[in-house]
Amino acid sequence: MRNSRNGNLFRQKAKILVFSLLNSLIFLKSSISHKLTKGPLCRHGGFEYNEKLYLFGGKSHSLITTNRLFYYEIGTNNWVFQDIQGFIPPPTESFSYLYDKDLKTLMIFGGFNSMTGEFNNSMYEFDLKSSFWREIIYKSERNPGPRAGHAWTSIIPDKIYMFGGEISDKKLKDLWLFDRKKELWLEITINQTSSIWPCVFSLFFTYKKLVFSKRKGLECQ
Repeated sequence: MRNSRNGNLFRQKAKILVFSLLNSLIFLKSSISHKLTKGPLCRHGGFEYNEKLYLFGGKSHSLITTNRLFYYEIGTNNWVFQDIQGFIPPPTESFSYLYDKDLKTLMIFGGFNSMTGEFNNSMYEFDLKSSFWREIIYKSERNPGPRAGHAWTSIIPDKIYMFGGEISDKKLKDLWLFDRKKELWLEITINQTSSIWPCVFSLFFTYKKLVFSKRKGLECQ
């Protein structure tokens, strides 16, 4: 962190986002008490903007898939539901998301609605300055199919790699590149796909290489 103020902000956020790391070994569970809270939530996306912690989508404690966007004000200890306009995404969980701190936008792709059983391959962008959602209409003829539980990472400034995921019982191993300026998808051919995990927890770019991190659980082995 650049200064003590940012350091204090990080420590507050670490506690809010469920666990606080102590001595690099022990996690301490924390909670927030307030009359307006989001309730238990899973399979959502989260990021920090303007000293607020934003959460979008996911599945609630009542097993309802949501498309609500809300934020936590660190200074006042308040949860606030964000007023939104435009082409709002449908309720979704297990989607991929990307927060662009330069453009002040949130992008989401794909996901699953457990109430309807539907997977999707749509992409939406939320402008935090105007509180406006828009659906990105692909200009490419071939696009990745519907999926959930996939991973993606941004290549600065305008390239995004997306890999894997699943739809119903089918595990996916395809790799795609999305050009944000042209709004085009390009599939990348992978050799020796048998050695690649079908379900990926995280994906990031470093030293001109894509690094995969495996997800292990009941759904993906």
